[in-house]
Amino acid sequence: SEVMSAPVYKASFDAPVDEVTTILTDAGIRRVVIVDQQDQIIGLVTQSNIMRGLEESYISILQQVIKEKETKLAHTSQELADLSQYLVTILDSAIDMAVVATDKAFRVIYFNQCAESIMGIPAAEAIGKSVEQVHGMLDLRVTNFRPIMENVGSSGSYDFPYDREIDGE
Repeated sequence: SEVMSAPVYKASFDAPVDEVTTILTDAGIRRVVIVDQQDQIIGLVTQSNIMRGLEESYISILQQVIKEKETKLAHTSQELADLSQYLVTILDSAIDMAVVATDKAFRVIYFNQCAESIMGIPAAEAIGKSVEQVHGMLDLRVTNFRPIMENVGSSGSYDFPYDREIDGE
């Protein structure tokens, strides 16, 4: 049985991988003999060897990219946390304006201290509830609520006056 076919293709021991790959592709073969400076056989390179080398290199590059992305994500997450804290500090410092923020489904995600004081509802009870439920907690008429919320989509906000009497005041 034959071990190799003729002609035998060879490459120098210092040939770049792309040159060896070109020999394999152009000749339609899977192995190339590697020779030294005296044209003596010193080894054999196969398609599998090249693929393994490329795969290892590719995995290494991917690991490096992932590490860089993780570092950037951690940095961005910290910046976001810092900005969020800054925003919360500003909103919490509003002493005469209740600020209530919702997500797109109109569930309360932020309820400042002034909102707690003016509305008499602890933030912990309001956060996570729908705006409609919070209005119900205030004993407000909710009959006109749906048209109001439909208008929020176009303006992005909803302001309403609210007077609350505490001990007859």
